[in-house]
Amino acid sequence: MTQPSPAAPVSLPIPLPLTLHINLTLDDMAEATLAAAHPEMARNRQHMLTRGLTVVLAAFIVIMGLSSGFSPTVLFHVVWGTPLLYLLLCMAPIILLWVLHPRLAMRGMRTMLRDGGVREAWAATLQITEEGITSTEPDRTTFVPWHRFRSVDETPRLVVCALWPYESTILPKAAIPADIAPALISWMAAQIAAPAAGATPEIPPAPETAVRVTHSLTPDDYAEALTWQRDQPAARRRTRRHYMLFWVLGSLLLPLFILLLVLTDPRPMEWEKITFLAERMVPDLLRNTLVLGVATFGFYLFRRRMAARAARKMATRNAAQFDAGPITTTFAPDGITIVQGGAMSRYGWPMVMALGETLSHVLVPLRSYGILAILREDLDPAARQRLLDMARAAGVPTTEA
Repeated sequence: MTQPSPAAPVSLPIPLPLTLHINLTLDDMAEATLAAAHPEMARNRQHMLTRGLTVVLAAFIVIMGLSSGFSPTVLFHVVWGTPLLYLLLCMAPIILLWVLHPRLAMRGMRTMLRDGGVREAWAATLQITEEGITSTEPDRTTFVPWHRFRSVDETPRLVVCALWPYESTILPKAAIPADIAPALISWMAAQIAAPAAGATPEIPPAPETAVRVTHSLTPDDYAEALTWQRDQPAARRRTRRHYMLFWVLGSLLLPLFILLLVLTDPRPMEWEKITFLAERMVPDLLRNTLVLGVATFGFYLFRRRMAARAARKMATRNAAQFDAGPITTTFAPDGITIVQGGAMSRYGWPMVMALGETLSHVLVPLRSYGILAILREDLDPAARQRLLDMARAAGVPTTEA
């Protein structure tokens, strides 16, 4: 993933506005999301290697020091003796996971976006102007001024105008005429880096039956929304599968490691020692299964709190995205209009996945992998009831706290 230089040419070789008709897929969305979140993903991958290997090395040295069959000079054996092979065997899973991390991240992002309601394929029209980018899709139209974008990122196939790690405007390179592509990308980077300019879109008048609310979005609101979204049935089922897989593989880890030691030991193995190891492996497996099962169940019980903490940390690192000013959201019978900081989006009700409530928020997840979070205190009871009635009339599933 690369970022173009913000140095812009004086003028583009084509007149504006530039209209491009593009086709996008779920894979494009996943690739663009990972590109926009590249700094955070790279940091996580680095921690996986540095912290993981440090923990394995420390645990290995402690175990070697406590083993009566080895000299107290543990490092000598680790570096020069047979234990070096055992240490490499312990480090191999972490190194393998580090190597496979990009592929696993892509697969996980596809699953997350699919659960978030993103379609497998869709067509869109992009209009690039001096003021910003207008994107028109089925049941969704957005306008984002240049100053609201965070950066322009490039992958081998895509140009990604990142608004937020999980909200981006995607432009396939194949859709850009080859003779203007470098100049256009540099120009967009310069427009994003330039001070805010251009007219702010006016908030359209609301019909009498509409519900209009002016609210803000803080990192705590975002954490609440993301935690609620990850606690929905499909996400819960996926989480349970992951915890069960961790429990089963973790329980088998020690017996498999003992088996590796037996297979890699250059000394001849006597039959009595083989039967002794086999007898020990069964109680070791049961003990590991019980201990790891209790630990896994404990982590599962606190998964919501850990997810909220992780979401809050991510939102805090991107706190600048929450400083774009108040949000004006209008719920009307024909759709939802959102205006904030010069950007405007309009969603038809088919783009709304659900309307849910917690004790503190009204949450509206959208199929663009976005989510609206409105404090319940910002809605009076009559407006809240009209909103529920509109959602039900549009066939949107609703859940009340």
